[in-house]
Amino acid sequence: MSHKKMVGTMVAVVLAAFAAIGATSASATTLCKANEAPCAEKNEWEGEVEGKDIPVTIKASSTEVTFGGAVKATCKKSALTGLASDTEMEADNVPLEFTVNTITFSECGVGCKVEAQGLSWKGGTLEAGEKGNGILTIASPKLAFEKCSEKTCTASATAAELDFTGGAPALLKAVEEPLATGTCGKVTLSATYKIEEPNPVWAVRE
Repeated sequence: MSHKKMVGTMVAVVLAAFAAIGATSASATTLCKANEAPCAEKNEWEGEVEGKDIPVTIKASSTEVTFGGAVKATCKKSALTGLASDTEMEADNVPLEFTVNTITFSECGVGCKVEAQGLSWKGGTLEAGEKGNGILTIASPKLAFEKCSEKTCTASATAAELDFTGGAPALLKAVEEPLATGTCGKVTLSATYKIEEPNPVWAVRE
């Protein structure tokens, strides 16, 4: 074998080895009915119909949401619905895509009204961490406040992060998460949401 052919063969072998390593090390977030990694197929919340992934519907509620900073208000009820779906990315630690379809706040005090603007909020992610937990990132949240402070105003952010704790039920928790853009000034959000659907659920890496 000539030197040129030998070098070419070695390069091909090295590239094939790297491709194999990449294929085996890539991992993606999966919503699982059990705290196990990898998640057994029977325990996956995701499914397929005719080769297409079915987004997982997320429904969550909170018995108290507190706004601080430029707006001081406490809402006794809040509800959130969204969709978690697979991405088309081929890389390590691929999160699920997450879209907030609805989010409501009620019983926020006399005259105080809090409303979400610009729904659906697309471009968020749900990424698995360790022990079935993870981070839920909500993209471009924007809230309008009416008669909750001295003025009617808005508060928004590029993204808001909530801790995801897997379990039965799983929980989403925000602690003074900043919404620092808008006409209100800096507003913070603190809340713990209980995930009612799917239940139980853990975020695991495949």
